[in-house]
Amino acid sequence: MTKKKLFLFPGAHKTATSLLQAAMESHRTALEAQGMVIARRQTFYRSGMRDFLLRKEAPETIDMQVWNAMAEDVFGPSWQDRDVVISIENLFGEATPNVYAGAGRCIDTLKHIFPDYDFQVVFYVRRQDSFLESVFLQNVHRGFDEDVDSFLDPFAKAKPIDWLKILKPVVERVGENSVKIVPFETIKAGPKAYILDFFRHFTDLPKKQLLSTYGDLGDTNVSLSELGLRVARAGFVELPKMKERRVLATALQREFGVDKYPRFKIPAPLRERIVEQHRDVNKRLVASGVIPDELKSYYLFEEEAVPKPSK
Repeated sequence: MTKKKLFLFPGAHKTATSLLQAAMESHRTALEAQGMVIARRQTFYRSGMRDFLLRKEAPETIDMQVWNAMAEDVFGPSWQDRDVVISIENLFGEATPNVYAGAGRCIDTLKHIFPDYDFQVVFYVRRQDSFLESVFLQNVHRGFDEDVDSFLDPFAKAKPIDWLKILKPVVERVGENSVKIVPFETIKAGPKAYILDFFRHFTDLPKKQLLSTYGDLGDTNVSLSELGLRVARAGFVELPKMKERRVLATALQREFGVDKYPRFKIPAPLRERIVEQHRDVNKRLVASGVIPDELKSYYLFEEEAVPKPSK
């Protein structure tokens, strides 16, 4: 009998995960008709499943009654003996200086819960300077008020963001052939191609059907522009409550996003510090063969901008 599969899309943050999740949600009915269940994002957080999967206790101590109640809430009542898809960008932890430190714990917990499943882990990466730049803006979207120097300082004092090292405990637990790294920058070939590549990991629904809802997805998470960032931080001074700040940031994303104004960029001296911190780890990343040829020079920091895809 064919083994069931558990498909994990655990990040990283700021790799168009909102777009991919929206695309998947738009086809939930068709995907479930194929015999799979898909984690409901908001329910996933509300149920406490994320913290449950990152628990520090031994997997053997898991209360399966607690898990089954959460699973029925997150996946639906008929989740058992079906393929499972979980696309949650902080499944392994947060985009903090100790980035995604819970990867091994999460996989250990899931392997105890799904002992007879084949695991397929797809992890999207982004060059570190661009990643940190986008995480900084996301923090502003959430209402945090700090300058970019203060935000970057803990990362400068921490170990480099080494994508291969972050995924090492995952590879050790599920096998190298069950882990795939996808550079976010491949979205330069177009969001439709990016979405289709995502779907091809777990479904054979026709291309035409998968793209039929594309026009309804909208701008899922437009970043603040440099102007929007300045206005937001000025407004935060007058808004002590985080909820009020988030309302302001959301309005500014809509009116002063990068779709209308120039994007914010980390100042050159700070960016150079990030480059030097990550040059060696990216050499190993490129040498591993997971980065496409057209992106190798970009990941080696030999090009500042993502190169246009070859036709």
